[in-house]
Amino acid sequence: MKTRRIVVRTVADIPVAVFYFEVASSVDSLRSSAIMRYSLITAINAKEEGMMTIARVNIRSDSKDWRAKILSNLAHTPFTIEGITFPCVEAALQGIKFEDEKTRNEVFAMKGMQAMKKGREVTKFIRKDVPAFVYWQGERYEYNSSEHQQLIREFIREKVAQNTKVQEALLATEEDFIYHDVGPEHPNTSLPEKIFIAALLKERQALKNGLYG
Repeated sequence: MKTRRIVVRTVADIPVAVFYFEVASSVDSLRSSAIMRYSLITAINAKEEGMMTIARVNIRSDSKDWRAKILSNLAHTPFTIEGITFPCVEAALQGIKFEDEKTRNEVFAMKGMQAMKKGREVTKFIRKDVPAFVYWQGERYEYNSSEHQQLIREFIREKVAQNTKVQEALLATEEDFIYHDVGPEHPNTSLPEKIFIAALLKERQALKNGLYG
């Protein structure tokens, strides 16, 4: 069994997705039975980078890998945005689901697992045929709209920018395949794996380009 690495790039030549094919026969024929794990499903062009075996890093809070653990949204990685300090990204992305300001601020202060469980109280009632919203600093955005997703990316960006340990962990995954698998993805999730990993990859590239620090 061999593994082929194909790096998918944007027009700016910045890696935005990585595909891995484990193929029992010739790697030049992907018609054979293959197991594909991917970070993103959208890309502009691809470039082969030869035969190699690469480590996988599953970003989750219960990982034994220190990098995966701290990169999880549940990890205690305090950051401040517009005067509000969050203990973790999870508190931020779950808190904005609540219209009531008092409840929202309470969730903003929660630890990761506690915030995740609280947010499920809202998520489980979201329906595609009924408008849903998130609330931030006096503004209301449609759930999973581009504005909502941009806000979540800002939370992740500030976590990285304000925590040197997070920066070290992200850079330490440069030669690895990062992904996020904690079981079946909830259909109403506000942060699908492909968007979460894309955000981390973008911040990793920013670190490599010296945009922080």
